[in-house]
Amino acid sequence: MARKIRLRYTGLIAFTSQAFSVFTGPAFLTFLTRNVTIEDFGIWEYIMLTISHIDFPHCLVNYWATRYIARRLKVAKTSLAANLTLSLAGFVTALQTITSVFLGAFVCFSVLLLIDKNTSS
Repeated sequence: MARKIRLRYTGLIAFTSQAFSVFTGPAFLTFLTRNVTIEDFGIWEYIMLTISHIDFPHCLVNYWATRYIARRLKVAKTSLAANLTLSLAGFVTALQTITSVFLGAFVCFSVLLLIDKNTSS
């Protein structure tokens, strides 16, 4: 027995959630910028930007898989394989990015310590 899909209700829920996000996003950013230092906010922005770049291909596969599955095309196995592959690639990219960021931060911190030692003597 097929159930009737209520398109207007679904569209209203999707629109409401996006409209809610439009208002809560700037409110969260305002709250965040008032409670953290400039350096911490920059680090937070860098991390969020990196995560969004790593996650982007995953969103494309999900979007098209949902459309094709709704059309009753058999793409579930392909989309699962593509998501697993992209998730693995994103994980490796995230590890490389995190490693390079921490290594760069460590090198900068070490240089600052050397400079501080040289100026204090």
